[in-house]
Amino acid sequence: MSRRPGLSLTEVLVALFIMGIGTIAVLTLFPLGALNMAQAFRDDRCTQGAAQADAFLRSYVRERIDTGRLTPAPPGGEGFYEALTSPDQKKTFSNYFVGDDSGGSISYPVLIDPIGFKARGGTTDAGGVQATNTWFGADNGFGDGITTPHTTALSRRTLRSVLAQPVGNQQALAIRICSLLDGLGYETTGLPATVGGTIDRDGRYNWMWLVQRHSGTATSPVTVTVVVFDKRAPGYAPTGVPLETVWNPTYAVPEVPSLLQRGETKLQFAGSYATNTLPNVQRGGWLLDSSIALINRPPTGAPVVVPFRSTGNPPAGAQMWIRNANFYRVVSVTETPTGIDVELETPLKTDTGWKTNDPQLPLSERRFTYFSGVAEVFVRDRPLDLN
Repeated sequence: MSRRPGLSLTEVLVALFIMGIGTIAVLTLFPLGALNMAQAFRDDRCTQGAAQADAFLRSYVRERIDTGRLTPAPPGGEGFYEALTSPDQKKTFSNYFVGDDSGGSISYPVLIDPIGFKARGGTTDAGGVQATNTWFGADNGFGDGITTPHTTALSRRTLRSVLAQPVGNQQALAIRICSLLDGLGYETTGLPATVGGTIDRDGRYNWMWLVQRHSGTATSPVTVTVVVFDKRAPGYAPTGVPLETVWNPTYAVPEVPSLLQRGETKLQFAGSYATNTLPNVQRGGWLLDSSIALINRPPTGAPVVVPFRSTGNPPAGAQMWIRNANFYRVVSVTETPTGIDVELETPLKTDTGWKTNDPQLPLSERRFTYFSGVAEVFVRDRPLDLN
C-alpha cells in the first residue's frame, strides 16, 4: 500500500468545501421560496376576490332589473347606471362638457366603489350631487386634497342597496359586499382568532368595479373591470395625501393604426416627489388612462380637440368621443432630474372613439390616474347585460 501524505486531509477539506457550497445554495432557496409563496397567496386571494366581485355584480344587476330598480333616476335607481351617460346632470363640475350623451359613442367610465364612496362621506348620489365622494381626482376641493389642475371626468358611485341602509350601517355593508372575508387569523391553540366574541376575518383585500358601455345606446353591453386592492383601509380617506390622484404626462404615444403608429410603453411625468407633483407609483403598481376629451367636428374645417373643462357654449357639431379607461401595469420607474420615466407592461392603446381624420389628443389633455394599493386588475371576458 503506497503512502499519500497530506492527500487524505486535502480530500476531506475539498469535500467539506463542496458540501458548504451546497448547503448555502439550499439555504438560499428558503427565502426565495417564502417570497414565491407569499406572491402565490396574494395572486390566489386577488383572483378569488375578482371572481367573487364579478359574480356579485352580475347577480345584483339582474335582481335590480327584474324588480325595476335599475333604470329610474336616483334615488329610485342606480347612480352608476345614470352616470354612464350623464355623470353631471347639474353641469356644476365641467359646465356642459360632461352633460347628457345621446350619441352612439362609448359611454363615460364609472367607478362603482362603495368603500371609497362611503370613506369620503358619501350618503347619497341622487341628482348628480357634487362632493368628494362622487368625483375622482377633481380639484376645487374634490379628490384627496391634492391641488392639481389635472382633472378628469371619472365619476365614483356606490350601490343603491348600500345607500338604502341607515347611515350608521352603510360602511359595514359596503365592507361586506366589497371585501374578501374568507381569510381567518388563528391563535396559538389552532382556533380562529376572535375579537369581542366574533371571529376576526381578514379584510386585507377589497375591490371596486370600473364599468363602461360599449356605445351610448342603452342596449349596448357593458365592459366590467374588477380592481382589487391590497391593504386599502375601509373608511379611511386622508386629505393631503396622494392616494388617488390624476396626472398629466409630458410624454405618451398611443397606438394610431391609420398612421401605422405603434403604441409606446414609455410615459414621462414632470415634477418632484418632495412637492407631491409626481404620481407615487412603483414597480408592480397600476396607472389608468382616464383621458376624456371633446372632438369638435364642425360642418366645415378640420376637427379640433376641445378641453372638456372649457366654458361657454358648446361648438356646433361637437361630440364626446375620447373616453379612455385602460389600466396599465408599471414595470419600472426611473427618477430623472426633471421627473420620472415610467415603463409600462403593455403599449398604450388607441384612444377610444378616435377616427382617422381626428387630430391627436395633445399631451395637455391626457390624464393618467393613480390608485394607491392596487394589487391586480381583472378585465372580465363576458360583458354585463343591463337590459
